Amino acid sequence: IELSDKYQFSAPTLKSGERRIDAMFAPSDGIGPVYVVEFQAQPNPSIRYNLMSKISLYGEQHPGVDVRGVLVFPETKVDKQNFQWQPETGQIAVVYLEDKFSSERISESADPFILTLAPLLIEDSTILKQLAPKCWQTINNPQLDPQIRNNLGAILQFWFMERFKTNTAQEIANMLHVLTPLEETQAYKELVDKGRQFGLIEGQLELLKRQITRRFGKLSTSTLEKLDAATPDQLEAWADGIFDANSVEELLR
Repeated sequence: IELSDKYQFSAPTLKSGERRIDAMFAPSDGIGPVYVVEFQAQPNPSIRYNLMSKISLYGEQHPGVDVRGVLVFPETKVDKQNFQWQPETGQIAVVYLEDKFSSERISESADPFILTLAPLLIEDSTILKQLAPKCWQTINNPQLDPQIRNNLGAILQFWFMERFKTNTAQEIANMLHVLTPLEETQAYKELVDKGRQFGLIEGQLELLKRQITRRFGKLSTSTLEKLDAATPDQLEAWADGIFDANSVEELLR
């Protein structure tokens, strides 16, 4: 690599908060790769770096283990790949659910896991509304493990509420043919709790953005992206260090 005069040498210390892995698959006998899975439903240009950092941290804590990443997007349009991303190692496999699960396959399926994807991948709202009762009935099959049934129900309700944001909870319940009021289901209560936790994180993020802006001025696009992709622990660490840093770059490095 030949560098121009504009490059300056430094040896910064990188701050690293806790990073939660969405899902991980490890061989029970210890033979074979460990797969770190990241689900990304919203555009995030830094998601590949985020996943690589998790792979690196896990690999550092488990030397000798072959750690690989799987990045899952619902659609190709959600994948806002950073133009600087050029690794050819094959360490990260990218999966687009729309390539694996067409609207027809979802509609014809009797698999509760596949039907849970309906509000995420079926674009035609009319078809989705017609399919809604089947999704709910299939997921609530008594033969399913109760924990799996509850988790799938919570995911399905969340994605239906995301798809039909102008509809009330009762209208969503009617769409799914839920006999119990949606607000009284365990899945809905868990969603509310998770929403409250998410709201606290969002509030913490917005407060930190205002504090950084007041101290250092208008934030760049790259800074905003880094803040949006940060973990709660990172946000807390940055908030603690805001008055010790002399620049945004020093604070967030």
